[in-house]
Amino acid sequence: MWRGGWTIAIDIATYSTPGTIATLRSISKLAGIGTTVVGTIVIIGWQLNNTTLKSLIPDPLPMEANSALAFIMVGAGLLLSLAEPRQLLSRRLGQAFSLAAIVIGAITLLEYLLGWDFGFDRLLTQVPAEPIGITPAGRMAPNAALCFPCLGLAVLLIDVQVGSSFRPAEIFCLMSSAISLVTMIGYTYGLPSLHRFGSYTQMPMETAVTCFLLSIGILLARPARGLAAIIARNTIGGVVARRILPLVIFYPLVMGLLRLLIESWGMSETKTALALLLVLYSALLPVLVWWVSVSVDWADRARRMAERDIHELNNQLEQENAHLKALLEKRESDSAGYRDAPPEPKSGRSD
Repeated sequence: MWRGGWTIAIDIATYSTPGTIATLRSISKLAGIGTTVVGTIVIIGWQLNNTTLKSLIPDPLPMEANSALAFIMVGAGLLLSLAEPRQLLSRRLGQAFSLAAIVIGAITLLEYLLGWDFGFDRLLTQVPAEPIGITPAGRMAPNAALCFPCLGLAVLLIDVQVGSSFRPAEIFCLMSSAISLVTMIGYTYGLPSLHRFGSYTQMPMETAVTCFLLSIGILLARPARGLAAIIARNTIGGVVARRILPLVIFYPLVMGLLRLLIESWGMSETKTALALLLVLYSALLPVLVWWVSVSVDWADRARRMAERDIHELNNQLEQENAHLKALLEKRESDSAGYRDAPPEPKSGRSD
């Protein structure tokens, strides 16, 4: 804008580098691909009756086939929502896959609520009819059944925004990630009450991990908007968010695993275990603080350098504008003097 000179202004608070946005979208795409691959492997395992393929990890409780199918639907829907360029056909297919996952979870929840058995849980597998506890064979756990409508709705509403900032998809992502995180903590600390509802079958560990990673992938699918926009920003707040959030999520799990490892070494006495945990806390926390501090310091120095470059460029433009203004004023003065000068007399001889 011309107001006595040209100036450059950049809104650093909302600036996000293309590299960061591309990285977050790549993480989201990897989550969709990984979820689809996991679901496909599990279904193949059920068809071949292969215990290793059904569980993927050393867990006696396999992922149910309808859970694997729902993961494939949500993963495919997420990948289609990330497709570039965005086309109407891919968007409609993604919505159809998301609706399929919602239906799978909703039917299972309806079976639990009404006490009915539609036989839907055994369509993809040949499992015996004997129930597990009071849960029919082949049926996913209630907490897993609750996650899939949340995940499906998150993908279905991924581009919906209410008002200036409210995005319903993020609420559903946070709900599914919270359910799966509680389940993982229950397995880590050996608390069945966190991953089992009463006498119903429990949510397998591999299902919880896949659900959690998929929730993160959906949250990062639109890095320019919502919660992910804060993570994508190339500001101090964005750098802190990218460094702190993984630590906040995974640090308690890591410490819980270390606690179980200490107990497996036979050091189950309270004082010994507490002392070792305090040593680990004292050793790890300074490293984490140093890592975050270095990242914040780098971001702050980069911001200061950018501000200095902008300031120097503005000064150069102001000098050029002043020079140009002086030239224009001189030209206007010369033009005015030429107009005000008396006309020269005509030369010639008189008779």
